Amino acid sequence: VTSLHVASPATPLASGRGHSDTFQVPDGPTFTPGHALVTAAFHHLAETWRQSVSFDDLYDTACRRAGAAHDAGARQILAADLLLGYTANAVELRTCSADFVTMPTAKPKASALAREQARRGQKPTNRRHEGVALDDLSLRVLSLLDGETDRGALLEALVGMAVTGAMRVERGGTRVSNAGALRTLLSPALDQALANLARCALLVA
Repeated sequence: VTSLHVASPATPLASGRGHSDTFQVPDGPTFTPGHALVTAAFHHLAETWRQSVSFDDLYDTACRRAGAAHDAGARQILAADLLLGYTANAVELRTCSADFVTMPTAKPKASALAREQARRGQKPTNRRHEGVALDDLSLRVLSLLDGETDRGALLEALVGMAVTGAMRVERGGTRVSNAGALRTLLSPALDQALANLARCALLVA
């Protein structure tokens, strides 16, 4: 375990004062780690999901967050609990980090496969080999992410689609075709789409 990269889909349950130390596995059970170091590790994994982190980085971060000293016993506890989590489908173990980014870059890029699937209106395959359901705008944005187009050019491409009628944008049930109004409407929608594509592990470095 100590030589692997770790990820976890488990999320902390909400409580009256924020997030608790009990975690929920999607479509699975809840669990509460019995050690502060392990709790800190799962909080960090929840924040970095869907990306994975090396065991050493996870251990260092967990020690810092829990205010715990580095020692062989604590390291063994974390490794053992992660292995237990793996058997319960609460933890993923990989030999290396996954090939995707969790934040949009200046010139976002998606794989050629995902772009082609988006152009065909299909459910694109992310870098974790999962099919991802996206809305029409996100599919259009994804199809444009060749790694050579910046945000401004992406916005103008979307505006062009809407002006020509290739994509319908409405406000109050009425189609919007004015370029200036479309920029105002599509700018925040583009930012949301890019952030969602990153969260869905569809963007590469």
